[in-house]
Parts: sequence; C-alpha cells; structure tokens
Amino acid sequence: MAGIKYMLQKEVFEADERILSVCNVTELYKKKKNSYLTIVSATRNRLPQVSLAQVKQYDKGVYKKKRTWTLDEVKVVDGKHDSPETHELDLTLEKQYKWFAVNLHERQNFLTVLWKQIQKHVAGDKAAFRNIPKAWLTEASPERSVSEKCDVGTEEDNGEDPEAYEDFHALTEKEELHLNRLMGECDFAISDAEQFMEQLGRNLQELDGANVQSVLASEKQVNALMEQIETAIAEAERVEERLDAYDEILCHIRDTMEKMGEKNTMIEVANTNNIKLMGELERIVSQLDLAHGHQLALTDTDLTSPAGLAAAIAAGKALQTAMNSDIDPALLRLTAVQDQRKRFEKWKAKFSQTISRHLNNMFIHLGNDPGEGQGSDPHLPKHTSVHRELAAFAELMHWLKAMDRKAYDQLAKVYTSSLNKVYEREIKHFFDQARQQVMREDVAASTSATRGKQLLQPYGIIGINRDLWAPGIEGAERQKLDGILEKVLGDLEPVALSEQMFCISFFQMDVLSPTTRNTQTTLEAKKIDRQINEEVRKMMTELFGCLEPELNSFIQSFEKVDSL
Repeated sequence: MAGIKYMLQKEVFEADERILSVCNVTELYKKKKNSYLTIVSATRNRLPQVSLAQVKQYDKGVYKKKRTWTLDEVKVVDGKHDSPETHELDLTLEKQYKWFAVNLHERQNFLTVLWKQIQKHVAGDKAAFRNIPKAWLTEASPERSVSEKCDVGTEEDNGEDPEAYEDFHALTEKEELHLNRLMGECDFAISDAEQFMEQLGRNLQELDGANVQSVLASEKQVNALMEQIETAIAEAERVEERLDAYDEILCHIRDTMEKMGEKNTMIEVANTNNIKLMGELERIVSQLDLAHGHQLALTDTDLTSPAGLAAAIAAGKALQTAMNSDIDPALLRLTAVQDQRKRFEKWKAKFSQTISRHLNNMFIHLGNDPGEGQGSDPHLPKHTSVHRELAAFAELMHWLKAMDRKAYDQLAKVYTSSLNKVYEREIKHFFDQARQQVMREDVAASTSATRGKQLLQPYGIIGINRDLWAPGIEGAERQKLDGILEKVLGDLEPVALSEQMFCISFFQMDVLSPTTRNTQTTLEAKKIDRQINEEVRKMMTELFGCLEPELNSFIQSFEKVDSL
C-alpha cells in the first residue's frame, strides 16, 4: 500500500495535501472497475481540512481524481457485518455507494481513520457507523492492525505511521522566508551544525527575555484588559440570562398559543357537531310531529260530515307518513322517540277502530238497499248511488289496508257478505221476471199457431228421440225470445263490471302492499299480477255466487221453449 500511496501522493494530489489512508476498492457488482478511496488532509491558512476522495485508475496506469466529498457530507458508513472478514463497504453521501474492498487490512485502516477524522473535524451531526467492530471505533484504537494477515509491503514494513502525521503542519511562505534569512545570516549553518544550534538557542533566550519584559511592562494594560474582559463576561452573562428569560417567555407563549389553537379546533368541532345534531333533531321532530288538529281528528273522529271526513283523511295520511318515516335505528332508542311512537300506536288503534265501526255499519245497511227500482220488465238495478256514497271513504279503506290489515280483511268480508245478499235477491228476481216473460211469449206463440198440438210438445229436451222433434216456432217469435236473452245478458255485464271496478278501486286490490317499493323484477311483477287477478276473481265469486246457478236455470227454461 505504501507504493500506491506514494504514487497517488505524487501524481494526483497537491503539495499541501497529504494522504492519511488509502483503500483499494471496486464497485460491488462491477469488480473490473478499480478505484481508490482516500482520506486526504490539506493545510490552508493554518487550518487542517480533511476530505474524502475517489481516485480512479484509467488505462495505461493513469490515475485521476473522480469525486471529492467533505466529511460533513458523509451520512452513513455501513460495514455490512460485524465480522472483520467482510469485504463489503457502503457509504451514503449524496447517494449510496456500494464498494468491495480488495484488502481487509486496508478496509480496517480506512474505516478507523475515517471515524477518527469525523470525530475530530465534524462539529455538527456526525455520520452513523453501522455493522463495524466496536474495537475499531475508539480513540485508542490503532489505525492499522498488526496481524499475521497483513501483506508484505504495507505501512509497517516502511515504518510509516499515519498517527504521526496528524499534528504535522506544512511551513507557510512567511515561515519559509524567515528560515531562509536565518540560514543566510549564518554561513556556517551547513558546515557547523552545533554552532548553528547554539546561535539559535541564544536568539531564543533573547526573544524570551524581551517577551517577559514586554509582558511586565504592559501589566497595567493587561490588568485593564482583564477587567474589561471580566466586565464583558459579566455583561454577556446578564444578556444571556435575559435571553434565557425571553426564551422562557416565548416558550410559554408558544405553548399557550398551541393550547389556544387546540381549544379553537375543539370548539369548531363541537360547533360542527352541535349544528349536525340540531339538524338531525329538527328532522326527527318534523318527521314525528303531528299537528294538534290531526290529533283531534284521530281521537275524536267525525265521519258523518264532509268536513269531518276530510279532516279524518288528512289526519290518517299524516299519521301514516309519521309512522313510516325513515329514522336511523340508533335514534329509535331515544326515549322521546319511543314515547312518540307509542302515542302513534294508540292514535292508530283508536282511529282504526272508529273507521272499522263506521264502515261496518254502512256495509250491513247495504244488505237492505232496494237498489234503483225494479219494474215489470226484466231489469237488474245498478248500485251507482251506493258506490258513490262509499267512494268518499275509499282513502280511509286504503289507510286501513296499509296500517291495520286485520281490520281491512274483516271489513272486506262484511262487504262481500252484505252485498252478496243484495245481489242474490236482485238476481233471483231478475231471472224470475225473465222466465215469466219467456213463458208469456211462449203462450202467445202457442195460441196463434196453426199446429197447436205440435206446439204443445216439448222442443229440444235432451233425451227425446230426434224423430219426435217438432219443426220449432216461427221466426218472428224466435227473434222476440232472442231479444229477451240478449237483454238478460246485456243487463248482467255492466252490473258485474261496475261492481268489479268499484271493488278494485275501493279496496285497492291492484296493490298488494301499499308500502312495497317498485323494485320488483319482471318475474315478480307477473307473479303479483296473477295474485291480484286471483283476489279479484275470488271477491267477484263471493259477491255473485248465485249468478251461475240462476243463469243455468234460465237457459234450461229457455231451451224448453225453443231448443234451437
């Protein structure tokens, strides 16, 4: 290493720069590129400056300085492992460099010298040394290891000790000029060294004596200067104490401002939370609030007057909206919310009971409704007046379907049973009149026919031999009978359709559940339509239960008169 150190000192560095340590390295994964990491000390203006340099070897044995860093730029020195046998070495400067040391002794010497120089010359934050044996990082540690593993031709063989150079300072130009002048005055300095040394000793004694006399002569000035220095020190201490006091005040102010900032932040958070809470409470109150007029209409319901009926309908809608309001489940645990919902349940029960009782009485009275009048001719009366009267209560019936399904189902049964009696009575009377009219037409046709005996025989009776059938009645008489049949069927259809449309509207049969949202699929929609049709058909069957037997009986009596 001494040879390469001498060569680098001579070819790369200046005269006032001295190499403290050299380490032959290669890049970790590019071992063909050879470099030397050097620690260099330079003396400028009597102040030593230590730096880290990378010297690269180019072709034909040419060495050039590639990079230079100050010791302050060294951030991390990583030996990769605590074992001295490790060759790897990472340096973190402006970036991380990964090196592979060729010689373990050079690596140890380089890390030791680098640590000592950083500890000595770096005043601020020092570099962190990791994964390096602790024995290398002490002030008493040697900069080179005396071991059997050292190669021949190292620093020990040449007698060089890097520690000896640490206190060395090169002569400045002024010192060199004085030395030359002194040697010029003593021509015998080269021939007689002892005489030259004696001369230097005498000159030194004279200078010391003059120096002592000068000090004694300037004692007063020195004392005055010392007093001023002490005064300045005292003043500096007072200034320092005052600065400390100011610093404490500033720290107190800073802490106070931080606390005030935290309090302001907490106040803002509290205000924001209060605003959100107030908004949520106002929303809940508006959803669960029921006007006093609605409360009176629910508890003291009047369904006999138009004004009372309108108030009852409006109150029922308001109660339904309040009870179906969307409230967060967590808020439902509030005592006030639970109490209000209990009041809603009481009002709903009482309101439902009042509506059910009133409509039940109306449906029962329908069983005694005579209709719109019946004459001597076959005529099936319509119940338009009844439907018009009940239509005013349709919204209350819808409310019962949504809020009290049990009462709704019970009222539907009462309605069908009551109207079934009315339609049974009217349909039987209607077909009795139709049969009487057919019989009258039959008698008239019999008296006017020329073949009275043949007309007395029954026509078209099933079971009679075809050979015994008579030719039938005349065409004019048959047209009269057909007119009677068409009139019967024509009267039945509008009555049945009118009742069906009223039931669908009044009982809201086109909606299975008023609270169901429109999110059904196509398959579910078809299933719902089929269920609705079945319910409508079931109610019509219950209302017009006697229609099919009476119609069959009429057709049989009609066939007796005209089998065709």
